[in-house]
Amino acid sequence: MKNIKIKKIIYFAVAVLVLIASILPIVLSEDASLTEYSAVSFAFALCSVIYAVIAFSQRNKGNLFVAGKHWVWRALRWSFSDNRAYTESDEYKKEFELSAFIWCITIPAYVSFAFFAGGFYSALSQALGWTLFRTIVILILCIALPMIKHAREKKQQRLRDEADRKEQERRESMGKWN
Repeated sequence: MKNIKIKKIIYFAVAVLVLIASILPIVLSEDASLTEYSAVSFAFALCSVIYAVIAFSQRNKGNLFVAGKHWVWRALRWSFSDNRAYTESDEYKKEFELSAFIWCITIPAYVSFAFFAGGFYSALSQALGWTLFRTIVILILCIALPMIKHAREKKQQRLRDEADRKEQERRESMGKWN
């Protein structure tokens, strides 16, 4: 229970810091202004909010924040797991929470981009670049972290098996059979 409270405090603190970091350049800059090209960034922000709402409403069917990841990874993971429903597992809930958090805290950056849009292609490249960066970060975190965890568990199991094998050899050399 204490771990959940600490995690919520950390998420809240990071969200506030990101929001401040997104607003601060607008407040401190004399060049910040809304132009006709700001609509591009606002459209990306609106689409991100709509996608987040859809992802939250469909979270029991799968994590839409990392939809591309599951074409390969989900099949591999399900092939080695028990028959529990995927969306009810703690691993899925943690993955969804992390990916949703990253997705949602990156939305205010689009507002900052809107105030510094110099031209259509500039605004479009900023918004597309940010969207691509956000998606790559989510994919890396949601693919790499479980893979690292799985590799660690495999290594620990291999070490336990090796220790058990050595213990068995020691017993057999002393004449005790199990």
